[in-house]
Amino acid sequence: MNKIDFKKVLQTRGCRVTAGRLSMLFVLANSIQPLSVHEIVNKVSPQLDIVTVYRALDAFVKIGLVRRVDLHQAHINYEFIHDDSHSHHLICNHCGLVERINMNDDKKLENSVLKKAKNFTAIKGHSLEFFGVCNKCSHKV
Repeated sequence: MNKIDFKKVLQTRGCRVTAGRLSMLFVLANSIQPLSVHEIVNKVSPQLDIVTVYRALDAFVKIGLVRRVDLHQAHINYEFIHDDSHSHHLICNHCGLVERINMNDDKKLENSVLKKAKNFTAIKGHSLEFFGVCNKCSHKV
């Protein structure tokens, strides 16, 4: 992974720079799967104020550094957006394993959806997750 200057990225996008925010971005950028707020807090520092973490995540989402990911759990997860790439996820219904899948034909999918839409002229983003059974759990089912 390329070394990202998070301080510069936050400054460029008009976002406050704090040690906590820098640590949160580092943890998110180096995670192989989306993280819950509690996972982020545990990886950064248990002393982080949970409200501060939510506010920082909201700010990161607004400036396009982080996206919310709904994995059909009791909470929302967050992931760092690498190089404007868009990823989707495969989630095991049994053990909860999450695998990130990068797809290069998102624009093709969006154009296909727009052609079928009657009341929309543009798509500004999308979320697409797949649920199934992982290799390990397939032997148990």
